Amino acid sequence: MKRGDGVILHADQLQYASNHDGTCTVMGIGTCTDAQLIIPARSPNGEIVTGIGDSAFFGCRSIVSVVVPESVTHIGEKAFMLCTHLARVTLPDSITQIGKAAFKNCTQLLYVRLPKGVTRIENATFSCCRSLVGIDLPEGVTYVGDYAFSQCNSLESFIPPSGVTSIGEGAFECCKRLVSFVVPSGVTRICDYTFAWCTHLTRVTLPKGVKRIGDRAFAECISLADAELPQGLTEIGEAAFEQCESLERVTLPDGVASLGEDAFCGCLSLVHAVLSDGVRSIAGGTFKDCEALACVVIPRSVQSIGKDAFDGCYALQKICYAGTAEAWKAITKEDDSAFFAQATVCFDGEE
Repeated sequence: MKRGDGVILHADQLQYASNHDGTCTVMGIGTCTDAQLIIPARSPNGEIVTGIGDSAFFGCRSIVSVVVPESVTHIGEKAFMLCTHLARVTLPDSITQIGKAAFKNCTQLLYVRLPKGVTRIENATFSCCRSLVGIDLPEGVTYVGDYAFSQCNSLESFIPPSGVTSIGEGAFECCKRLVSFVVPSGVTRICDYTFAWCTHLTRVTLPKGVKRIGDRAFAECISLADAELPQGLTEIGEAAFEQCESLERVTLPDGVASLGEDAFCGCLSLVHAVLSDGVRSIAGGTFKDCEALACVVIPRSVQSIGKDAFDGCYALQKICYAGTAEAWKAITKEDDSAFFAQATVCFDGEE
């Protein structure tokens, strides 16, 4: 805080724990009542403050801003969790580690600049920071943990550093204002729920190295119109693109062998789907309730079509099968819906 004459006063009456080596860790708010919290570089007994402990300021709803001194190298798990009035935080470049859920549920936090030495954004670090509009990431970040930014409803853009190789489960789940996302080239899988319920996401760019798209990875991304699937992709999980209502066309690259149940269920604008050679099974509900789907291309590799795979496909008129009529008859078909039965099947070489 500042005195009237402009002199900066550091917070006192915080709780400290000695590390017995001339340094100490801030462990709690103690009797400090400062709303604009400036953590001192030394404790009252002269030890250098090098850390902020686990849950140190958990639920301190009176804090509106925090300045962390340059002596601090690490912030513990849940250190500022549920500081619901915290709007500004200043972190020095001396910090190299920020613990899980450190700023979770800081619902008034607007912007964060992460220190240059931070390489990992741990699980749920900024989850439910509903006012967060921007974050400045250092180039050294390689890891974005599970639910790291889930329910950051005000986050419109996120530019991951090129060195990121792992983006965790639900990392951007329910980021409802996120418009586009470019996945770095080192990422090899899109985990379950990574972008689920990102209702304003219109475009995502996936690198060639992605092998798997997880369960519900893009579920209910109702504005997603462009999702070019990369060469090298081998697996699409259950309900991966469920209710992507703006998606108009899907072409699976060669090599996709596994297609989960309900993968494209409820994609109301989907008109044309091309399945790659290598897909062995069209799982139950894969294209269920794709009301605009008029044509689907099925490769010779398909051996079974699951229950309700095309149920609710009112517009389905044509199935282009890359094999012979005899091979078509040999496919196990559990889909007994009228919509599947009404479609005309054309075989290899036929128009």
